Amino acid sequence: MYRCQSCGVLVPTGTRALWVTTQVRRKRYSFRAAAIPVQGKGRKKRRRRDDVGGIGIERMNSLKVCSVCYKKLTDAGPEVMEDLVVDLVVEAPPEQPSHRRHHMDDDDDGYDD
Repeated sequence: MYRCQSCGVLVPTGTRALWVTTQVRRKRYSFRAAAIPVQGKGRKKRRRRDDVGGIGIERMNSLKVCSVCYKKLTDAGPEVMEDLVVDLVVEAPPEQPSHRRHHMDDDDDGYDD
């Protein structure tokens, strides 16, 4: 049993609660190095992947409503609160270290001159 946060009607016992998002905002997510754990195949060591970030939508407000209000509010859609100004600057991920063991110069042939 709960009270609808939109119209105030008392919903009977045993009725599932319905949630509807009423306000959203656009959000910019930055690059995060080694943020996502990834399981290797078999017994391999876990590795971490980079999260590239990006632009998404974040919920700001949601209401627990009855079935009548749910139909009305989902047809209307959520209200977008803030417009995000997107910069056209693309951030490159940091350089990954090389896994080579030996670095040779162009003129280094392995012999002393």
